[in-house]
Amino acid sequence: MRPHCGINRRTPSVAYSARAKAKPNTLIHQPHWRIRTDTVGVRGHVTLRYLGQLRHLNVGWAYRGQSIRLYVLDDVVTFAHEDGEFIGETRIAPDRDYQPKGEGFRR
Repeated sequence: MRPHCGINRRTPSVAYSARAKAKPNTLIHQPHWRIRTDTVGVRGHVTLRYLGQLRHLNVGWAYRGQSIRLYVLDDVVTFAHEDGEFIGETRIAPDRDYQPKGEGFRR
């Protein structure tokens, strides 16, 4: 068997194992936030993926077909019109698919 011709006669496996590896950068203790623009469906709901599952958030029949913004901070979702006018706020219950309407909704 012939010796390896690589740097310092190391095998590919040894050379690979010696390199620094990228590790997952999990920010579990950091707040998760995002801003979404969505259109309210015909039943007054918008959908949002939370904890790997699609949740249906109740905005209200009065907002059907309107474009709204969702400001998500961890499990709290704030709804607002495109111009920034406050609609309401809800806290996502992780054990429910269809979320009830939260506190402070106007109209």
